[in-house]
Amino acid sequence: MKARLYHVQVNVRDAAVSLPFWTALLGYLEYRIVHAERDVAGFSNGTTDLWLMATEPAHAGPGFHRKRAGLNHVAFRVE
Repeated sequence: MKARLYHVQVNVRDAAVSLPFWTALLGYLEYRIVHAERDVAGFSNGTTDLWLMATEPAHAGPGFHRKRAGLNHVAFRVE
């Protein structure tokens, strides 16, 4: 395989609401927590990681910006 999905980063609007939901869901899907803070959480299944980060107040408004709530980026690992 020349490449694989390495990680996905998603910005969430309200970490206090979103992180417990994602922690429960990803735990059920057998992802383990690799990093946990109040506004950031990282999960891994040993192959692919998912990072969730609170949206910064400066990027809470409407319109497109990669740091607004939603998909921030997708990263691939290439040989």
